[in-house]
Amino acid sequence: MKSKYLCVLAVVPIALLGFGCGGDDAPTQEEYVAQADEICKEADEALNVVIEDTFGTRQPNQQEIISFTGDEVIPNIEGQIGDLRALTPPEGDEETVNAIYDSLEAGIAAVADDPASSIQEAPPEIEEAGRLAREYGMEECGSG
Repeated sequence: MKSKYLCVLAVVPIALLGFGCGGDDAPTQEEYVAQADEICKEADEALNVVIEDTFGTRQPNQQEIISFTGDEVIPNIEGQIGDLRALTPPEGDEETVNAIYDSLEAGIAAVADDPASSIQEAPPEIEEAGRLAREYGMEECGSG
């Protein structure tokens, strides 16, 4: 469900982020990316259900978008970040994955501070998180 009023929701797949964490052995990058993308996919699907239940096919007004962002989008993304940070990253990739999540957290803070400005364009930190996620190999988490 893609439309202009969901622009701010495009960050959801990075997060935009379940299932079990890694064991004693660190996963490969491919395993980590698969786990991260599954987290993002599940969260995106859950949020899309809430969007449909809340708005159906009607276009919400700006105040509804702002409220929905604070009530649903931000908590969804914060949950994804928590789930992603709980994964054991591949050995040596801790700094790389933390940079993705740190940037996303900064972007979510910017959205929380001024949700109205995020309706038209995602904060640059969110764009950066998406770029870093895609460079790392994430597809669901890096889309938007």
